[in-house]
Amino acid sequence: MPAIEHHPLTPEQLLDLQRHVTSLLVASNASHDVVSLILDHVRVALSAHSASVDLQDADRSVLHRVAAIGYTSEALQGWRDVPLTSGAPITDAVLERRAIYLTATQWDAQYPHLAGVRLPSMQSVAALPLVASGHAQGVITFAWDRERVISGGERAFLEAVASQCAQALERLTLHESQMRRARHLRKLLKFSADITLVLDNTARVTYLSPSVTQLLGYHPADLVALSLPDVLHPDDLPGLEDQFTRAILTPDVALRAVARVRHKHGGWVWMEVVGRNLLGDEDVRGFVCNARDVTTSFQAIKALRDSERTARSHATRYQRLLDLITAVDAHADEDALIVTVLERGLAVMDYNQAFYHDVEGTTIRQRFARGEDLDEALAVLPATMNLHELGASGRALLRHEVYFAAANVPIMNPPEPLPRRFWRAFCTFPVLVGGELRGAFTFVSSHGNEVHDDYKQLMRSLAGHLSALFERHAHLRMLDVAREETLRTIGVTLEYRDLESKGHTNRVVALALRLGQALGLTGPELDALRWGAYLHDTGKIATPDEILLKPGPLDAQEWEVMRRHPLVGYQMLSRIPLLPPTTLAVVMHHHEHWDGGGYPSRLHGEDIPFAARIFAVVDAFDALTSKRPYKLAWSHEAALTELEREAGRHFDPDVVRVFVQVMQDDDRRHDLEA
Repeated sequence: MPAIEHHPLTPEQLLDLQRHVTSLLVASNASHDVVSLILDHVRVALSAHSASVDLQDADRSVLHRVAAIGYTSEALQGWRDVPLTSGAPITDAVLERRAIYLTATQWDAQYPHLAGVRLPSMQSVAALPLVASGHAQGVITFAWDRERVISGGERAFLEAVASQCAQALERLTLHESQMRRARHLRKLLKFSADITLVLDNTARVTYLSPSVTQLLGYHPADLVALSLPDVLHPDDLPGLEDQFTRAILTPDVALRAVARVRHKHGGWVWMEVVGRNLLGDEDVRGFVCNARDVTTSFQAIKALRDSERTARSHATRYQRLLDLITAVDAHADEDALIVTVLERGLAVMDYNQAFYHDVEGTTIRQRFARGEDLDEALAVLPATMNLHELGASGRALLRHEVYFAAANVPIMNPPEPLPRRFWRAFCTFPVLVGGELRGAFTFVSSHGNEVHDDYKQLMRSLAGHLSALFERHAHLRMLDVAREETLRTIGVTLEYRDLESKGHTNRVVALALRLGQALGLTGPELDALRWGAYLHDTGKIATPDEILLKPGPLDAQEWEVMRRHPLVGYQMLSRIPLLPPTTLAVVMHHHEHWDGGGYPSRLHGEDIPFAARIFAVVDAFDALTSKRPYKLAWSHEAALTELEREAGRHFDPDVVRVFVQVMQDDDRRHDLEA
């Protein structure tokens, strides 16, 4: 074997190489190609024969080679997919999450069972795990075709490169996941039975989903650049314009309306429209509406209205049904909506008991019950049932159909004895969300009266209307979740510039919520505080990297630049209408001091907005208890002592007192649990 060659790179050479690696990662989007380019630079600099990257598969059972440099295709055959079990340098590095360095002598001693498959170019090897967020996602390997001892400085350099590559690959995985979600959303819009449209602030159409062709006969290009008066029925236009104007002026108010829209080939289509003002959202910049065809329901109601002219005895019940529809339309809470349907439905129709069941797959679980003499029925009827066990009524629900059971007709096979003890005559209808069965309403008659055909049509119309309401609730929840995730993403994005602060956003949000609740904040006030915690450092987007990422203290000029970030963040975010003043106050004033010595406005005492005073305490606590390049993490006890020392000078003393109590209560609870 050749004599050991040991010519380690000097610290200056390693530093230059580290700078080059960092510049490649900063200047390029994370990709396997960039990681391969970095490996090649490091391989050449360290005179290695070859280098490779292996990543775990989805099941975390196999290491798959995604990049290789310096190997022939024949040499790679046995190393493309390696089971993730101990017994090889690359698998041990991943499983043990530690770097492994082997000379040829050490390789022979530690892995003698690999002598038959070890390549000639693998005389010495360095296997470095790719660890990010506490998880080893793979391994980087460098191999020398001669005996090579790797110095301590070279080891530190290689481990730093592995850490940087791991962070880059984690960002790549996150980006690919986001792209998959975006493709998923585009396909949902394409194949949805509803229409999604986006308007500008003048009600002019800027986007239409492809489903408009199926529902209204238009192609998206036909309607883009048209405004509401071009397609709406003249009688419906004033009301819809009034709602649109209110929603523009008050972004938190959703638009909800039913209007007739002109079909391309003539006639009018009744559309239920739900809209949300997202003109201030940087990612949308539009008024987003969801519209669905409810013509069948309205035609059914109109037919019943005509029938009532010849059957006056039904007038009162019909009015009650309209009252029911109006009442449920007014409910934003799903539980209140269900209870209203049950209670008012009993008043409208000849039924004396009503039930609502949640549906998951083929399992239904009772959630609400209303009506007369329920105790005996609830004591006998199981709370959970399978739709397949309910005969014709269960099969109808699975087909998404309304079902009417007459008292003298069996529903089971073989037929059950008649009369049925419970649910003699009943009507059950499905609740559909996104085309899936999510629930079922059941109205029961203990005396078994036959249901009139007009009422059957009423129930079908009510079923369709309720499904539309449940769909709308789901859509509004999705919009709220999208807003929350957008604000959170803005906050977390900064952590990808400053890797030392990773997790800071989630921690301060959690602390801010706990402290805010302890200080009596609720509802919108607590939401505004949480959003401020997400966005508090938005202004650092404009802070140069050489200042934001500087490992040492900042000089006076650099501090002047850094102190601008609250004002910059406020100026950026104040253009978003949906953000309340309290959120903007947190962004602007979370660096103010109780004694007036803070920035940017040098506010004093209670002139500092309350939410900003709350957040200043949790932000400082997280900074003290987090590790940074220039300091170790403080203990909770030391950090709380420092906050108490600064109370009345840096922080609101009342806020500090409550925060210390909250944290000490948490520590005592953890001690008891331990």
